[in-house]
Amino acid sequence: MKDAKGYASTAGDLFCEGQAGMNGVAVDPNFASNRFIYVYSTSSLTAPGTNRVLRLKVNDTVTAVSDRVDIVTDIQYKPRASNHPFGGPGAHNGDAFASARATAIFT
Repeated sequence: MKDAKGYASTAGDLFCEGQAGMNGVAVDPNFASNRFIYVYSTSSLTAPGTNRVLRLKVNDTVTAVSDRVDIVTDIQYKPRASNHPFGGPGAHNGDAFASARATAIFT
């Protein structure tokens, strides 16, 4: 993540701006066996930026992640300011995760 220092793992395409950035984390129901977490974050891989759902694998000591898979890559991101209160880039940009079963995650 841009300007992230002192963290075990970062990714150059993930960024924070306004209310955009890492907005959600969910732990896989089978985490004990597969070590997967899901992250909702803003990315600069496509212009002007998109929100994405990422799957990451946490190591056994819970100190690093690997094996990134971008599951959803095209959730809209607000790149420009507006005249609304707190209307800068990334404003009102958020998400929440909900899990229905071991086979589904909703964003």
